[in-house]
Amino acid sequence: MRIRFPQYYDLITPKGLEVYVWQTADNVYYCGLLSGTNRGATEDEITDLAANGATVEEMKVILSSMMIPMRVYLSCHAYSRLQTTLTKLMMHIFRR
Repeated sequence: MRIRFPQYYDLITPKGLEVYVWQTADNVYYCGLLSGTNRGATEDEITDLAANGATVEEMKVILSSMMIPMRVYLSCHAYSRLQTTLTKLMMHIFRR
């Protein structure tokens, strides 16, 4: 995974990591990581994530290799059905 996604292994993590998840088709999700900040992601950061997204299984491998404590904070600016779907997906990603 480190060769395929080097940008995810070199992130600075004092403020944690932000995991972004998006759906591209029915039951098809991709993920991206950014260093935690006190600001929203820029359009360029989101565009780069979309171009270099990892599958859910790949993201599980990436996150499990990191020696940082995991806490899930879900922020979703969409309908409650989508929020429920993302909550279940995030819990699946972080389950070890």
